[in-house]
Amino acid sequence: MSNFTEFTSVMLPTQKHPLYTVAEDLIYERYEKWSWLYIVVPIGTETNFASLPWVCTIFWKKDDPRWIKASILHDYLFSRSIKFNDYLCANDIFYEAMLVEWTPKYIAKLFYVWVCFWAIYFILKKILTRLNLGI
Repeated sequence: MSNFTEFTSVMLPTQKHPLYTVAEDLIYERYEKWSWLYIVVPIGTETNFASLPWVCTIFWKKDDPRWIKASILHDYLFSRSIKFNDYLCANDIFYEAMLVEWTPKYIAKLFYVWVCFWAIYFILKKILTRLNLGI
């Protein structure tokens, strides 16, 4: 079973609003293929909780404890993704992490679908930019 280690310190606002800085290491433990995988989001990582759909923030707060850790983790993984498969893996871990933090399944699925569509847009934009077509 995957889980987060204790994470008591939320974020400190930075000069670059709306970015926040992680004030202590956030560690996610994931059991995968007969071994544990540890993902460490280091102190100083910047996040804007972009994993959460802006439309959904009308109904739910971005900094809700049920998905704040999963959102930080996803932003960190997404920012370090290079290949298409990296983005898919980041999205899968995001969904799993939300369930670990007791987010209702329908909300987790809604956010998961959002990040999957966003990943496709982001990748297409990246490809078109490299081809000098721009968006």
